Amino acid sequence: MEPETQETPRPSLRELRDQAVAHEQGDGLQCTRCGCRLFAVISSTRRPGYILRRRKCRHCGKRVTTTERPVGWESDDDEKARQNDSA
Repeated sequence: MEPETQETPRPSLRELRDQAVAHEQGDGLQCTRCGCRLFAVISSTRRPGYILRRRKCRHCGKRVTTTERPVGWESDDDEKARQNDSA
């Protein structure tokens, strides 16, 4: 009788691509549950001074909230302050 061998399943092309993308991204958002660096944006809401985004890990489904302020982006408060200064 031959001993049973368990072969390690080969990763899918999508998994390999996701790993390559995560490796190229370097620093950035990383899931605290599984370590994945790939997140899908569920919703985005513009708030005064920042953008609030809900994200979901593509691997384990954990949801996180991030805030972003794009470089050079003025919030509504910044615009109002500038208008008050010029008046």
